[in-house]
This record gives sequence, structure tokens and C-alpha cells, in this order.
Amino acid sequence: MTPQGIIAKERVLVHVGRTRLRVGSNRVQEHEAFKLIVHPEYNVNRIQHDIALIKLATDITYTDYIQPVCLWNRGEDLNAIVGTWGTVIGFRRDETGNVSNTLCEASIPVVSHITCIESNREVFAYQLTSNMLCAGKRDGISTCNGDSGGGLFFKYNDVWYIRGVVSFTKPDENTRICDTKEYTVFTDVAKYLKWIEQHKSSVRLGEYEKNSLFPDCVMVHGQKVCLPSDQLLSIETVITHPYYNNENLENNIALIRLRHRADTSQSNVKPICLAVTNKLFDFKIPFSQAFAYGTSYGRIMYDNYAEICQCTEEETTSQICAVQEFSHGNITETFGAPLQYSKDGKYILLGVLSHINPTCINPTSIPEVYTNVTNHVDWILENIQE
Repeated sequence: MTPQGIIAKERVLVHVGRTRLRVGSNRVQEHEAFKLIVHPEYNVNRIQHDIALIKLATDITYTDYIQPVCLWNRGEDLNAIVGTWGTVIGFRRDETGNVSNTLCEASIPVVSHITCIESNREVFAYQLTSNMLCAGKRDGISTCNGDSGGGLFFKYNDVWYIRGVVSFTKPDENTRICDTKEYTVFTDVAKYLKWIEQHKSSVRLGEYEKNSLFPDCVMVHGQKVCLPSDQLLSIETVITHPYYNNENLENNIALIRLRHRADTSQSNVKPICLAVTNKLFDFKIPFSQAFAYGTSYGRIMYDNYAEICQCTEEETTSQICAVQEFSHGNITETFGAPLQYSKDGKYILLGVLSHINPTCINPTSIPEVYTNVTNHVDWILENIQE
């Protein structure tokens, strides 16, 4: 523990995908904590602002058993959810204090602050604040010791949202184990979205980003909708171009052969066309309508139209010089990102980002040089396999 009563990050291990407490499984992922972000106004004595974020040292891989949950985006009004039922999960304790070995799930209703306080003024009258919410049935089914930090989830249109984080409940006077006949108090996530926004981390998820709260509290941002997760696929072979020149970056292109096919049925994972037909090969590309799409980790994705910029004579026809027309920044670390064009409802791959060329003349934008994929179609077709 630290002097502030907060556990040190070196002692934190985050397990995701675990459904059995004492039984190992290949579904489980273990991650070390890189940084703990505790709310600056957290008060251990009065249990105020009882919320923290865990930034992991390694990325979570999504599977059928490990999925993110969306941050609450339906407003702060507590009255709007009073009477509705949320879902909590945890390793349940029975009346004797024994902990279940299997992860349990329960549905509990949200109650008003007045109902919560009137149920036990001694406990809740001085602890409950507007940044908290109260839920439970007082029937022995609720969260308990060890569940602190767990979520209170609500499902809308097949999408799960987190609204509460388990904070405290009244302990039994004799055993000091939580009293499941009392209401449970949750930190209201809706009241901390701005604080979370300040500490969010940008993480690539398929072609999109999401505003989500992972099961361990790691944040990602972007669109305020939850989309299908990315796919982690093993690489079988990397095929580099035989005439790649490291000095002038000619033929800066490679193929990655996967061990298994990508699932293109997901809305965020789709194939892109090559200019293999004569019609596409001879098509004069209107570069003012082409766009680059940066997808690297740790950077905001851009969907900005690109236009050809004036380059020096050193540039060759095997390269495309482009510039972001209204870029908010550059994508210098998204090498391999596509330059693409939409035609007849299909996307055509024009180039892949090779490098940044300072010889391009454009005083206001960042010039980018793409390997011209059209010039390498024959080589690509020779090296791809069914």
C-alpha cells in the first residue's frame, strides 16, 4: 500500500476473461499495471470520488470471452434510471463468508437517494452524495467484499453500458462481511466522464475507435458508439519486394500472409480492391477525391481527403506524392496506411504510405509519399494464394 492507502501498481495484476476463481483457463489474460490513475479528490475516510483508472502495460486481446463495455452516454439524470434493473457480476459470498468459485451474475434495481437513506440513515445519510447511486433488492443478492470496482451495467439495443462502479455497502456488525440485506452504493460513472476523458488512451480497434471502458478500466476514445472489436490474426509469412531499395525507398511494399482468414462479416473489417482490371488500371484517379486513412496505435485516425502535391524530379512514377488537404496533424507513424478511392460503392487501393518527403513543395501541409500499388499489381498477384 502507498501512504495514501492506495495499493501500489507493482502489486496489481489484471485478469480478464476469468470465470473460475481458482481454476486456470486459456481464456484468461493477465496484464500488469503500467499506471494507476486515482481521482485527485478521492477521500478514503469519507469514500468520496471512489473511482480510478488502470492503464495496462500490455494490450488486451478481444475474444468471444473478453469484450469491452461502452461508457454511459445517456445523460446524468439519476431519476431516468430509478426503477430500472442493472446487472452486476462477481464471485458471490454466502452467509458464512465463503466465496463462490464461479463468476455469478445478478440483476438489481436502482433506487432513489431518498429510498436509500431512509433504509438506513446511520449508514447512508452522511456518505451518499450526488456523485453516487444506490441499487439493490435487500434480499441477500448483491455485490459483496471483493467486488469493489466492479460495474453496474445496463443493456440498450443489444449494447452494454457501464453506469456504476461498486463503492461500498454496510458491513455486518458481527462478521464485518458485507450485509447483502442492505443497498449497495455505486460511484456514478456519468458524473466522471469529463475526468475520464482527460485520461483516455487512443487504441486502434479494427478500422474505428470507440468510447469504451474495458473490463479493467482502460479507456479508448472516438465515436460514442460501440463497434465490433478488432481481430488478432497470426502471421504465417512476410513477403518483401525483391527490389526494395532502402536508400531511396523504391518498391517499399510487402505482403503479409495470414495463417487464417480475417472475418470480413464484421462491419469494421472489409476487403479493399486492387486495380486488376484494365478499366481500373487505366482509370485516371481524381486525387482530390482520394483519402488517406491513418490507423496506427496511439494516434487519432484521420479521414481526410488528399491531393497531389508538387514534387521534385527525383520522384518516380512508382510513387505517389500526396498532402492532407485539411489535416489536423500528420500520420508520420502510420507507415503502410492506405491511400484509397471509392468508386461504384467499392474501395480501390491506390497506395500505401512509404515515407515523408521534405522535398515536396507545400508550406502548409505535411507531404506524404505513397508506394504506387497499381505499379505492383502483377507482383502482388504472383505472390498471393487462395
